[in-house]
Amino acid sequence: MTSKSVFISAVFLIVFSSLKAQPKDNSHSVDVKGKLGLGAAISLDQISSMKLYKFDPKNHCNQSKALRIVYEDSISKCFDFVRNIGKVSGKKIVALLNLKSTFGNENYACFDTSYALIVYDIHECIIGYIHLSLNCNKAWIFPTTPAFEFYKNQEFMPIGLSASARKQLLGLLKISE
Repeated sequence: MTSKSVFISAVFLIVFSSLKAQPKDNSHSVDVKGKLGLGAAISLDQISSMKLYKFDPKNHCNQSKALRIVYEDSISKCFDFVRNIGKVSGKKIVALLNLKSTFGNENYACFDTSYALIVYDIHECIIGYIHLSLNCNKAWIFPTTPAFEFYKNQEFMPIGLSASARKQLLGLLKISE
């Protein structure tokens, strides 16, 4: 073998081995800078649509744990798009999260986002996002709701989702456990 063929073989080996070593990255981050219109609360009148995402541990992402769908002005690569949620279902979901009866069940001392929802207005501006942790029986809403704040601020009251609210929420999202 000549030195030229050894050199070419080495180059091919390096190129192909580096291609195999790339982590899985099925999702791509979507820049949302300038599209964030978070107010003091998610108004039912403003809701135009939602997008449902699911955490995928196989995705190469920029967070050590799946915590936030909107991360550093982008939709996090930790999540895969699942489906669009229409205006009517979106309003039902936010209305449900505004009820005190939605919270108050036992919860666990953890939070890993299983699913996330991004709430959009008619101009495709993000007006809120919701993180659901099915394993920990919790929901985090940004901006928060008065119902969630009530339980969060009560020192000894659990903030887990009630069984009824959890069932309704999963039904609206068309998620099975």
